[in-house]
Amino acid sequence: MDGQTDFLLYVGALGLSGVLLAVLAIFGLGSRIVNGLIGLIALGYSGYLLYEYLTMEEFTYQRFVYAYILPAIAIYQLYKGIKDRKAAAAEPAATGAEAS
Repeated sequence: MDGQTDFLLYVGALGLSGVLLAVLAIFGLGSRIVNGLIGLIALGYSGYLLYEYLTMEEFTYQRFVYAYILPAIAIYQLYKGIKDRKAAAAEPAATGAEAS
């Protein structure tokens, strides 16, 4: 991969991480505060990097490995949270039907 493609992949992964974590915070899945803060930081840094890329001829940036790992963790948390909510919603209905 060349440098430009690698950079855009990094910024895309960082932006995706931020969006997914913000969605988790909005829906209250997992830790709302932690997900919200990390999501805002990831979105902000990806926006900053994109701005620098479009306006500067040369710039340096730090690459964090969590940008590639966070989307997988966020998708897992989202899946687990939705599954737990469905199980919790179905449980009272099942026990209420048995009591009748």
